[in-house]
Amino acid sequence: VAFAADQSWNVDRTAAKTFDSRFDPALYGDKNRSIAEMINVLEPLTDLMPTQEMNEKIFRSRLIPKRGERIYLNPTPWYQVIDICDAAYQIFNKAAPRNNSTDIVYLKLTVDEYAYMAKSRMAVLAAADFYRQACLLQKTDRQASHGLVVEAMQKLQDTRLRLDRIKTTFCHLWLLENRIYWLDHNLEMFSQKEIALGQALQYLSAALRD
Repeated sequence: VAFAADQSWNVDRTAAKTFDSRFDPALYGDKNRSIAEMINVLEPLTDLMPTQEMNEKIFRSRLIPKRGERIYLNPTPWYQVIDICDAAYQIFNKAAPRNNSTDIVYLKLTVDEYAYMAKSRMAVLAAADFYRQACLLQKTDRQASHGLVVEAMQKLQDTRLRLDRIKTTFCHLWLLENRIYWLDHNLEMFSQKEIALGQALQYLSAALRD
């Protein structure tokens, strides 16, 4: 939007090339140009398969399959997502907006959500592998098997706690800018994952008692 507005007043190529250097000082009073840099760092997410076009579809996708279902996951692009988010966090730490400072809080939430989508999938993969190893050891080494199930549960518990923190921030920021009646619809993408993680933890807890 800002770029389109800038080009409506400055249509020459020089203005386009210098847009980034003018964006932060003009909108945020930030000579570090941090927000423009962060947006540019996040742009490759539009081309990665799991985050293509950066729409909300990925946030509404299933994290853990239902019993009897399968989810196929290629971890490679998700590691790229993590690298992109880590680069964005580094830029965020040096941002110093004097105006419209709330914008960077919204931008950080965006980064948090993408980082969560990637890291939660890595955590679920790790938990599944811990459980697989536990099953192999169940008859020969009960203590080791028990310990692996506990590690799997810890991975999922940490994942649920991170989800709770993002949900709290999302609700706070949503209510600053929007009406409450549509919030329930948007919280569905959180509740689906909360239910799935809760059920998986129940299954693992039952496995400890067997």
